[in-house]
Amino acid sequence: MTDWITLTNKVEPYIVRIITSAMLGTGWVLGVDNDNGTLAVIIATAYHVISGAISLQQTIKIIHSQSGQSKVLHYNERLSAFDINNDLAILAFDCSDLSALPKAKLNFSTTSFSTTSSPFEKGTEVGWMGYPGNGLELVSFFQGYISAHLSALYLIDGNIINGVSGSPVFLESNKDKDPVVIGVILGVTTNNANELGAPLARVANIGQYLNLVTRLKSEAQLKQSLEQ
Repeated sequence: MTDWITLTNKVEPYIVRIITSAMLGTGWVLGVDNDNGTLAVIIATAYHVISGAISLQQTIKIIHSQSGQSKVLHYNERLSAFDINNDLAILAFDCSDLSALPKAKLNFSTTSFSTTSSPFEKGTEVGWMGYPGNGLELVSFFQGYISAHLSALYLIDGNIINGVSGSPVFLESNKDKDPVVIGVILGVTTNNANELGAPLARVANIGQYLNLVTRLKSEAQLKQSLEQ
């Protein structure tokens, strides 16, 4: 039986709330690097959560509710990489003044995902944590099951509420019982009959985000070399 209490206690320190002028959403600490003496954090989320702020060069506020620490990111204080077609995005910025953010990485699923097979079987139990848009500003836990996979997406049966886009989806490791992140909440499927959200979440697999990290670091290195 999955020990969700222990898993959520381990995942919650990684969760952040994202606020822009037009959107409220969730993000989480994908990694922390200390390159050239600068402590930089990489936050994963869904692209639609920050798309307006990126295109209009507006501020993005990051709130770490567990500690009460927050930071407002101006356009020139952050780097980003995104995949508009697949609704993926990551942000990187100096986090030296956000001391409560965890420095160790969460475990990721490294099993390959293809259009014909999924690393995790239908019926696999998963959980996710984020900020539902109910006005309470509380990190909340949700639980469901993998129902199917579609291209590079998992389809998950569970309670998906506005505000949890960008939440990490995780399960319990068979080896050490630690959380393993397998993907990120993007949104819900649509009921063609009435255009209401059906109870199936669209979840990008974590490999897509790790590819964005590689791209972001390459672009940052290129920018640095051009500025020298």
